[in-house]
Amino acid sequence: ANDVDIDNNKIEYLLFISYTLKTFRLVILIMFISFLTAVFWLMLCEFVQDFVLDIEPNSGSDQDLFIITFDLESNDVTTNIIISTYFAFTSLSTVGFGDYHPRGDTERVGCAIILLFGVATFSYIMSTFIEILTTFHVLREDLSYEHELSRFFSVLKKFNGKKSICQDFEQKISMYFEYRWKNDRIVAF
Repeated sequence: ANDVDIDNNKIEYLLFISYTLKTFRLVILIMFISFLTAVFWLMLCEFVQDFVLDIEPNSGSDQDLFIITFDLESNDVTTNIIISTYFAFTSLSTVGFGDYHPRGDTERVGCAIILLFGVATFSYIMSTFIEILTTFHVLREDLSYEHELSRFFSVLKKFNGKKSICQDFEQKISMYFEYRWKNDRIVAF
């Protein structure tokens, strides 16, 4: 029984590590998508400023644009990327705190596309995360059933005068419960 407990603990530990890494991969994916969206957003804003409205950078224009309104012209590129990534993350996740928001009509159209993309992306990510949690729970549950069955056999051995029960009988009981757990778990209770 102790060997089975040790094996179950190792398997449970490996499952935990595996699913932690899968969750970490999802977090990296979210950050990567937010970063790409932020770069797209900055490019869109600069395109609108430079080519659509033909406004020179740092010209002191009073146009109602994202870059001008939030004074991104005076920041370095790294700061602008961080601000835009924050804006993209809050927009993609549909939280939208409102501290950074599109100002002009062209920016609103671009943000609407980002929001549609965000809903689809975060729906996929959340479904993947829920699948990870469900699979982890089911696998742990199966390990728990196997652990309980091994404890049952240990109790039978104890009441059998410390003699092992017939291997064929033990195998038949195991097969019975495996069938029940796979096909109708409620009956096994």
